[in-house]
Amino acid sequence: MAEAVTMLNGPEEMSTTTMMNFTSEMDAQIKKKLLSEKIIVMVTMLVVTFLFGMIPLKLFSAVRHNTDVTSRIRWRLVISFASCFAGGVFIAACLLDLLPDVEEKIQQVLLEIKDQYKVDVDYPLAQFIVVMGFFLILTIEQTVLHFRESWMSEVDREPLLSRSREGLSARSYDTINRQETITGLSNEVHHAHDGHAAADHAHIPHGVFQHSSLRSILLLMALSFHSVFEGLAIGLQESQESLISIFVAVIVHKAVMAFSLGLNIAGSDLSVKSFIISNVIFSVSSPLGLAIGIGVSDLPDSLPQNICNGILQGIAGGTFLYITFFEVLPHELNSPSNRLWKVLFVVLGFACICGLLFIVH
Repeated sequence: MAEAVTMLNGPEEMSTTTMMNFTSEMDAQIKKKLLSEKIIVMVTMLVVTFLFGMIPLKLFSAVRHNTDVTSRIRWRLVISFASCFAGGVFIAACLLDLLPDVEEKIQQVLLEIKDQYKVDVDYPLAQFIVVMGFFLILTIEQTVLHFRESWMSEVDREPLLSRSREGLSARSYDTINRQETITGLSNEVHHAHDGHAAADHAHIPHGVFQHSSLRSILLLMALSFHSVFEGLAIGLQESQESLISIFVAVIVHKAVMAFSLGLNIAGSDLSVKSFIISNVIFSVSSPLGLAIGIGVSDLPDSLPQNICNGILQGIAGGTFLYITFFEVLPHELNSPSNRLWKVLFVVLGFACICGLLFIVH
């Protein structure tokens, strides 16, 4: 009788074992495919960032003797609109994709803690971690600025990114003719936030491309630190749709920032060799963060791994918030020109990620 029961139950047990093996193989294939996609993303980010960072080296030489005011204004508009588009992309990626992932991961951690330790935690931890990530980036950035202001002259005191995209501002033909020697692209800076129109803007008698080496190095440090956490956000993703949306957000921002950083470094007194090394450091920062994220996500599924994953994703989300609302949007929207066009590009960036999420989901 027992043998008969065993024979009857045998096919069911074999079927269950087969299904479990099949599910395990499917999960392994999905993880392997996702890992391959992350590696492709890593290489793509490295190449794209490096290329956009190298463009200013050539552009600096080509535009240095360019007397076409319209061309200069056009370049500045393109960079400004691209930055606004990146800001919209970051808002959508952070609030519609990254933050829900953090909440889901933290909720999973809280359930595991409740099951294992019988402790019920009723607190908005996901939002708290994101804000802590925001404060971490804010503290580090402001610390860098504090020491920079202690070391540098009064005339150079402004936010690190405030002049990194100012290099292609318009300059009149009279100014060009009056200059006996041209050092860099321009010896006069138009500040977008000074409240004046382009026709009667104020001038400061120091070149936008005559940045000190210290300024460029500090800018490199700040942007590279941000980039590590941007890459970290990509490496921690566990689905293809999340990977794509976060990648789009990061790559647009990285391209704009690489170009801006290249403009800043090209105008400093750093050599071409130092320029290339700086560009390589910035280009490698996001892939480094991505590699760290891959390493964390590939650890065996456990409570410490889930806690680490949730915290790192939350910090990355805080980084996204900081970049969007403290760097990209204030810098662009404080400019007195093309306000509605900039708002349109912010909305377009947001809409692109919304459409992408709608398609992949």
